[in-house]
Amino acid sequence: MKQKKCLFSLILTLLVSIPMMVSADIVTGKAVDDKTGEPLAMASVRMECKMGGSIHVITTTTDSLGNFSNQCSSEGRLTVTVSLLGYHDTKKRGYCGSGSTADTIKLGEFRLQPSDVVLDEVMVSAKAKRFTIQGDTIVFNPAAFKLTEGARLKELIEKLPGVTKKDGKLYWNDKPLRLQMNGHDIFGGSGIVADLPAEAVQNIKSYNKASDFAKHSGKDDGKEDQVLDIKIKAGFMDKWYGDIKAKLQSPKNYQASISSSKLSDKNPIMFQFDANNVNRYQKVGTSWWESGDFDYFGKAQNAALGYQHNWKAIANEYHFVALSSNFNHKDGWGTDYEAAQYFSPNNVTTWSLNRTKHYNHEIAPEVRAELLSFVDRNNIAAAHLIFNYTLQRNNTETGSARFDTDTKPYGDFPLDLALSAGHGDAVYRHIINRERSYQQQINEGGGIKLEGIWKHFIAKKAQLEINAEMEYQNGNNRFDAHRELEYINKGTSSPLYQYSRAPYHNIEVSGKAALEYHINDALMLTAAEQFKASNNNIRQSFYSSPIASKIESDPESVLDVANSYRSKHLETNATSTLGITYKVGNWQFIPTVDYNFDWEQLNYQRGRLDTVAHRNSNTFMPGMAVKWKLNKNNRFDIAFNYTTKLPDLLATLGYRDDTDPFWIVEGNPLLHRSHQHTTSLNYAATATKQQAMFLFKVGYTHIINPIATVYNFDPQTGVYRSHSENVRSGNDWFAEVTYDRSFGDYIHFSNKAEAHFKKAYGYLADFNGHAAQEQNQLKMFTFVSNPELSYESDWLKAGIFGEINLQRNRYSLASQYNNTPIEYVYGLRATLKWKGWEINNEIQDKATTGYLSQTLNRHRIIWEGYIRYVWKKSKNWIELSFDDILNQNRYYELNVNSTNRTEKWNEFLHHYVCLTFNYHFDAKGNKK
Repeated sequence: MKQKKCLFSLILTLLVSIPMMVSADIVTGKAVDDKTGEPLAMASVRMECKMGGSIHVITTTTDSLGNFSNQCSSEGRLTVTVSLLGYHDTKKRGYCGSGSTADTIKLGEFRLQPSDVVLDEVMVSAKAKRFTIQGDTIVFNPAAFKLTEGARLKELIEKLPGVTKKDGKLYWNDKPLRLQMNGHDIFGGSGIVADLPAEAVQNIKSYNKASDFAKHSGKDDGKEDQVLDIKIKAGFMDKWYGDIKAKLQSPKNYQASISSSKLSDKNPIMFQFDANNVNRYQKVGTSWWESGDFDYFGKAQNAALGYQHNWKAIANEYHFVALSSNFNHKDGWGTDYEAAQYFSPNNVTTWSLNRTKHYNHEIAPEVRAELLSFVDRNNIAAAHLIFNYTLQRNNTETGSARFDTDTKPYGDFPLDLALSAGHGDAVYRHIINRERSYQQQINEGGGIKLEGIWKHFIAKKAQLEINAEMEYQNGNNRFDAHRELEYINKGTSSPLYQYSRAPYHNIEVSGKAALEYHINDALMLTAAEQFKASNNNIRQSFYSSPIASKIESDPESVLDVANSYRSKHLETNATSTLGITYKVGNWQFIPTVDYNFDWEQLNYQRGRLDTVAHRNSNTFMPGMAVKWKLNKNNRFDIAFNYTTKLPDLLATLGYRDDTDPFWIVEGNPLLHRSHQHTTSLNYAATATKQQAMFLFKVGYTHIINPIATVYNFDPQTGVYRSHSENVRSGNDWFAEVTYDRSFGDYIHFSNKAEAHFKKAYGYLADFNGHAAQEQNQLKMFTFVSNPELSYESDWLKAGIFGEINLQRNRYSLASQYNNTPIEYVYGLRATLKWKGWEINNEIQDKATTGYLSQTLNRHRIIWEGYIRYVWKKSKNWIELSFDDILNQNRYYELNVNSTNRTEKWNEFLHHYVCLTFNYHFDAKGNKK
């Protein structure tokens, strides 16, 4: 049956390629004067579509007859607000459904009541036309929009008719919005221009910018970008703009940063610098930005500098060359805690506790160069070059102990008690082994990456695009360890000193060729082929001895041949991808297929193992999606996909790694591939009158020959040996229900409930390899629900929320270890806005039960909030924030399978008061 499904998908895929025809719901209405019934032109229309925590915002204006029409392809609760200068706002609500087929949502008349108060500045703005139309381009006049004094450009952009804000990103009629400045992509990213003063803008043009192929062929390939082209007044160009931010955080934390850029059509420049010990890092390029936390606690210094030169090419296109550099220094530290339980037959099990303190140091400078050239009307070339160097030093201090009984009688996390226990102590007789270790890893290396892109247009019907990439890395990884090992059952203990060095060099070459061919105006053929070849070499020399001086004075005499190895891995991969989307009536059929060919050779020598392994694999991964929209309020979606996963080639060799004496890892020559297929059915219904939406999803996943870890345990030494092995097939039945409803204009309720019924298998740990291992069946039921009731108005947003996460685990061969861990949260949040002030407060109770570690089974009250004030024409803001006021927050995770149960948790940067000040500096335009 499985082969028939794959063949059916493949046959459908090979038929033909037809361009995707996806549309969206159309929302219509009309604005009229409530007293006279006359249509109101140029009224602002704001549409918000909300689903869970995601909000999709669209704006437009009414035409000369008071009508408006706009697309809404998101699913969720729809709130439409119509406003006009001199009138009170009017709202109506509805629901947007699927974007797979189009429906018209008719909201009828919006009757606006005249207002008695009309501000003078508003009357002046009302006299100016907001936009004019020039061919296919809409030109907006910034002076016609009501803005606060000193407003930023981003405030103006969000007020433009047709502009969408979804999850922090801008869209135009549901198309991702591409900001340009004076006809060019913005150097340093759109965020730089977004913080310009609105007064610097002369006008804003909105238009579809076709792809290179579409411009050349004159045929729409569906790949155009929606562009907002911002024309900056001449007096504001070739000047510097930016932000200065300072942060003070208890007890002794800080952050200071400056970001600055010089706006220019020909030679833009950017500069960024940040220094902090609040665990934040950032990397900045000419068109990208990357930032975030990097450890539990940390300090970092980051600097970036970029320059670009633009010059005229053909038509309205420009060549450019850009250079950028980043310097990053990070120091991170923290502590990880772990409690684990490993199952064995005959009611035998082991418990382990582990604590690892780490300190990581990293220096990572990087230099990039980019080039784009319009060679002629038929050819475009681009190139990217990256040089990087990284030095990492990681120091860890670990304490661990393994027990033959539950540790709860001896405390919440009695690791220190176990490490210091001696003969006569109650806990000592239950310890199997324990270890203290001090390790250092130093990884140093650098590399180069070169990428080239060539696009060639063939007559007016076809485009050939070829990408090629080469990457080379070279470096050395060094490891140094001091272990204090104690085998309590055997009554022995000994130190162990280890050292290794592993120089490496890797090279990878990849490429992709894609062809698009227009058969006619409605039919386009697409074909793509990807190729990758890699050569990875590593030589590890490993030394170990109970005497530290021998490693330093005579390393060759203590060479650990069993853990020294030479590895040369060659791999060639080719992937072909085909797919079609075919629409007939209210149906859509979307078959896809990936064909992957992989050739590998591993030349591996370690101890007595000296082999050359080969593997040739062919895999097909078909998929099928069917969409059926019964009417504007009801739809069905059906999806099927099939995937194949290959094990790592090294895992299929008979090697043995005992660099950690308590955890020995081995290969398995009998290991083979695993497969997975998933089928799902979705149903969505909306009720406009009841302002409600209902979503239902059911599905089934079948995992064939999954790969699991198998353990062998020595009760005398407490040593575990592990290897990977294919186990019996498992499955997952799942269901989801989402309900979303509004009660009037301000009150809203939503909830998503999800349940899984899973079945999986794994081997119980074997004792000394004497017992015949059986596969332990795990039946897992999980349930997650997160209801929320909220009130939302312009000045106040408040709500109560909750979440429950239940997991019920039942074992066939180890029923005594059945468990039901539960996590639940409930709380309230509120945000108040008044003039330049914004006040936020959130408090919640997070509770857990059913965990192995008693330190996790408790209630935690999490309370946080902030106060922010904006002034000086929106240039300056100051914020006082409070994080985890009661010092209760912790991070923890649970992993349960058929073999073991592991709980992990750690502390992180929390429980502080923070004062932040931000100043935005602008250039002043030249007086004309």
